[in-house]
Amino acid sequence: MLPRRWPCRLRSSNADYFNSEASMQATQRGTGQIDQSGIVRQLSVGEVMGFIAAPCAVIKLGPGATPVSFHYAITAKLGLFHRPRVHLGVVDYSQVEWTGWVRGIVKAKLQNLAVEFDSEGRPPTGYYLFIRGSPVAFHSAAVDLDQDGGFLFASVATAFIAHVLEDQGIAKAVPQVGTWAAGSRAADFFEDVIEKSFPKTEPIPEEQLPLMNADEADESLRLAYELLGLAPNASEDAVRSSYRSRVMECHPDRAGRSVSAQARATERTAEVNAARDYIWKVKGYR
Repeated sequence: MLPRRWPCRLRSSNADYFNSEASMQATQRGTGQIDQSGIVRQLSVGEVMGFIAAPCAVIKLGPGATPVSFHYAITAKLGLFHRPRVHLGVVDYSQVEWTGWVRGIVKAKLQNLAVEFDSEGRPPTGYYLFIRGSPVAFHSAAVDLDQDGGFLFASVATAFIAHVLEDQGIAKAVPQVGTWAAGSRAADFFEDVIEKSFPKTEPIPEEQLPLMNADEADESLRLAYELLGLAPNASEDAVRSSYRSRVMECHPDRAGRSVSAQARATERTAEVNAARDYIWKVKGYR
């Protein structure tokens, strides 16, 4: 079963929220909920160019794309715990009027990614990484038969069990099986590209790469430790031990069979993984 009390979970990546009364109350309750719409922005076509001018930005393009549909593994790793802060957004291109001018602009902007456009001139659905306004990587975050075959097999087996038991709760949760690893893989891919784009040996002026300010960085580290149930001065061994126990606690296999319970479990797993990775990076653990 999932733990009945869980550490504070961010509602926004904005530093103002860290110091807000709502944040302090959530910390005291230990049951704060992350509002993904506060981290992932819904963008109009007119807002995209200004949005991607940030040092790092990831945008999901696709029909019906909303902040809720943005893969949570990417949100946790890049939106909650990352330096530099990665701006996250979505564009629902079913709401875009694909005029000749719009198609031309989009193709010109994404031409170096070598992605295939459909007959309407729309780019493929997926996640696009921009560095200082330039597109540098694309990832579909789609399930891969070779890498996610085990998850797909489990999905089929679970669907069969749901059919036999006539359990609609299991049946509705089946589509989530197999997609989680794909999102996590996309998050790792983008993180690797970002690190290669900003070599540690490269002197980067602060105005070009504004990292989190000291207060925000300290708060992110505190929240990372809090998600693992630890004090900020916890040892490396304590971090490793707590991480293992937390992952076991929030694993989807131990959650309820409803769609909402499975979703909460996978989100919490993403938070724990991202918190552990952030602590390791900041502290230099291996």
